[in-house]
Amino acid sequence: MAFNIKDVNHITSEEMKIIITDYYKKRNYILVGTELRIRINRGYYFCDAFACNLDEFIEFEIKTSKKDLYSDIKTKEKKHSLYLSKNIKNPHAPNKFYFVVTEELYRDFNIRKHIENISPNYGIICIKFWAEDCWQIDICKSAKPLHNNEVKEELIKNIYKKLSAENISLRKSLYTAKHNL
Repeated sequence: MAFNIKDVNHITSEEMKIIITDYYKKRNYILVGTELRIRINRGYYFCDAFACNLDEFIEFEIKTSKKDLYSDIKTKEKKHSLYLSKNIKNPHAPNKFYFVVTEELYRDFNIRKHIENISPNYGIICIKFWAEDCWQIDICKSAKPLHNNEVKEELIKNIYKKLSAENISLRKSLYTAKHNL
């Protein structure tokens, strides 16, 4: 993907969100976005990025450092235990879950072992610098289904609302930037 990043030696989570959502949009997922609030049982959780079509909902957790990964493992233990429950019936639970990491984090840290300790079903995607302004997505470990429930209409409506609000906000920002010049 051609995308101009300020510092190719340090990719940010915001830049990674753009790369991963663009990747899945180009693979015919009808809904892609970032920072979706999802309800699981009685709690609310945010997913960093997501891709959804009528068959599956995939959640992506973006990690740029060991500290960030460890923090996720400790602070989101309840979320992960809900995702891994054998009887999950929640309409917002993802069918698949991926950790998306930098090349450096994947290479220098035994991330596969740490993620498999959380769940052997979770996948790992690595974003690698490829060439000038180009990034490569490497699926290091494919995610296995967490469940086979169909994507519910309630979830699709929630995603449409989120994307509509985001689009309106971006339009307002563009309008303000244009008229403040």
